[in-house]
Amino acid sequence: VVATGTGFADALAIGPAAFRMKFPVLLTTPDSLHAMTSAGLTALGIGRVILLGGTGAVSDAVKTAIEAMPGAITVTRIGGANRNDTAAKVADALTKDPLAGGLGTNAAFTGVNVGLASGVDAKGGADALAAAPYLGGTTLPGGTAATLLLTGSVPPETSAWLSTNKATVANLFAAGGTATISDADLTELKTAATVVAPTATITAVQGGTRYSVTFSEAMNPASAAAVANFKVDGANAAAAVYDASTKTTLVTPAAALTVGQTILVSGAATPDGRVVANTTLTIVADTTKPAVATIFAAADATTAYVKFNEQMSVAGGGSAASAIN
Repeated sequence: VVATGTGFADALAIGPAAFRMKFPVLLTTPDSLHAMTSAGLTALGIGRVILLGGTGAVSDAVKTAIEAMPGAITVTRIGGANRNDTAAKVADALTKDPLAGGLGTNAAFTGVNVGLASGVDAKGGADALAAAPYLGGTTLPGGTAATLLLTGSVPPETSAWLSTNKATVANLFAAGGTATISDADLTELKTAATVVAPTATITAVQGGTRYSVTFSEAMNPASAAAVANFKVDGANAAAAVYDASTKTTLVTPAAALTVGQTILVSGAATPDGRVVANTTLTIVADTTKPAVATIFAAADATTAYVKFNEQMSVAGGGSAASAIN
């Protein structure tokens, strides 16, 4: 790895990976390849260089000089718009991009573990430096190493990386005390990395032969209409129809709902695979009197139509005339 020696952030962003994969890290002046750096590349017999940072950190002149060295060294630049973006792109290279057989092929970095350290000049790079062997070691959950992102008033690049990869991120490790990463900033970063499951609202009444489930966001239509995702006391629904326009599934249970039965909604998922939080509703006695929603009768007609606000018994009792009255 070759990085600028006039700032600490880029070199430290790859610290855990350098430790885990035994990459030597050499420093250079930004505008030209330093003689000692060139000598180090030769002495180590380097065949490939990861050049860290944008052209403002390490110029293209440095890249050209390395490529012109004896031995045909291959140079790959990992650089962003700023130090925070560069750290995020290093994390991408470690967890996603195979880089033609390079960083991304190392199974040690899965994105499950993520380290956080200050990237602010005034705070120094001591925390990130001290944390590198720990983050790159084998003692973290799953034995996988942690990528290192930079923070300081929650940079948008850091927050965006965590949000984009939140399906993978399971653990955050903050290096340093609250003077370098405040509790408020850590909470904000944790929120960015947290997968938010969709929620469901169940509407059902005693005696109902159908009930509705309204989701908080758009769902995968097949998932939201799978009868196995809607159960009453463990029994699958007889039918389920999802309406994408209202994000609601109309469910037909195997039998009319009775007091004490429990409806369970589980397993339905969004198009990106986030599963709804398990939601239950226990049927209680319906003590609210039904009401007439609408009445329609045309002049000289022999039939009138009455719509109620809930399911009614077919055998309502009384004569047809008294019911109409």
